[in-house]
Amino acid sequence: QSFVCASSSSSPPAKGGFGLEQIAEIGTMLFPIWALISATTAFFYPSTLNWMSTSQFEQGVGLLMLSMGLSLSLEDFKKCAEQPIPILLGFVCQYSILPILAFTISRVMSLPPSLATGMIILGSCPGGQASNVATYVAHGNVSLSVLMTTVSTVAAAVMTPLLSTLLAGQYIPVNGLALAESTAKLVLLPTIAGVFLNEVFPRQIDKVRPAMPLIALFLTVILCA
Repeated sequence: QSFVCASSSSSPPAKGGFGLEQIAEIGTMLFPIWALISATTAFFYPSTLNWMSTSQFEQGVGLLMLSMGLSLSLEDFKKCAEQPIPILLGFVCQYSILPILAFTISRVMSLPPSLATGMIILGSCPGGQASNVATYVAHGNVSLSVLMTTVSTVAAAVMTPLLSTLLAGQYIPVNGLALAESTAKLVLLPTIAGVFLNEVFPRQIDKVRPAMPLIALFLTVILCA
């Protein structure tokens, strides 16, 4: 059975001319460079981000996921749902390879408790919006990526605290209910809203879709910083 679902609704910009789509194409292809610059700036000059509050950060994540949802249709999800093997495989890898690898790295490098805890939490978290953005800017199967993120995110309320407790023990106080509520608010609801708007107002969404990669790029770079 094929491990590749039908391609997503996002497609490379049309050839010829040099408009918004071409600018977005060039900008998004350089995403690793922008992310490196923003992360380096934030590391050495953290005061440059003092203007962003926790609430603004959350709003940025929600807007980013909304932009992802606007690129999807119900048909995209139906095509991927017909082949659940890639989604199941992604789920298994998400909650086995990553947390075990994080734990192993912490032990091999003899990291102090604070860094080891951070590494294990990172490895035990679900797939985030950055993976969807990476898939989006690469013209990959966004709907499959979002489905994988959604499945791992829904399960995070159980899997993340469980894995964190098993691998990091007493160093990690995790509120599973708060995690589930935050996940629903910041990831699931905005994505569903985007898909809904795309289905109800397809013509209007088509007009703003060329700008979506640039918006997603800008938000991701800021949120990474």
